[in-house]
Amino acid sequence: MEDLKNKEIAEILGISLDTVKIRLHRAREKLKKKLEQGCTFYHNEENVLSCDLKEAYE
Repeated sequence: MEDLKNKEIAEILGISLDTVKIRLHRAREKLKKKLEQGCTFYHNEENVLSCDLKEAYE
C-alpha cells in the first residue's frame, strides 16, 4: 500500500481503522495460503528463505 499507515488507508477508503486492520489480516492469510499451496519453502546455503514451485504449479 505504498507505505501508507493504516489510519491513512482508512481515511482514503472511508472506512474505520478496525476494518482496515481486519481486511489486511485476511488478505495476508489468503496470500500465505496461496504461497503454501504453490511453493515448498526452505532455507538455502546462505540461510535465505527460498521457494521451489510444487509440481502442480510448474
